[in-house]
Amino acid sequence: MAVAGFTLVELLVVLVVIAVSVAVVVPHVGRAVAKRPPLSPSEAFVARLAQLRDRAILERRMQRSLLQLDAGILIDGDDNVLYEFPADHSLAARSNSQLAVLPCVFLPDGSGCALDLRVTAPGLAQPQRLQVNPITGRVRLGVDPEEG
Repeated sequence: MAVAGFTLVELLVVLVVIAVSVAVVVPHVGRAVAKRPPLSPSEAFVARLAQLRDRAILERRMQRSLLQLDAGILIDGDDNVLYEFPADHSLAARSNSQLAVLPCVFLPDGSGCALDLRVTAPGLAQPQRLQVNPITGRVRLGVDPEEG
């Protein structure tokens, strides 16, 4: 009676094919990552906020931070600076809020603060709009449609 299965030679051929495929693909992935342009300050800030949201979900613990608009600084509850915009960037709340410091909290369910900011800088062709959805906590960056 014959036993169904793979021979050792067949298994070795499959392993060689996989190894050659990995050897061909890995250098291309490395070059693609190296060619990516560095993050703009706004993109880096969005990434930092998204990281705070992810941390709240993973640790199942509220993540608190404060955004000082005039200084362009995001600080945590222990007064550690989490992110600082370059000096030539200007932040403003798009709402009628006159607050200089905005709280930003992410809850363990992923929901978060309701941020709606306008970012301007000399190097930006158009002002940017940075939003945090209070229900989902998702952070979004785009072009601010309002001029002036």
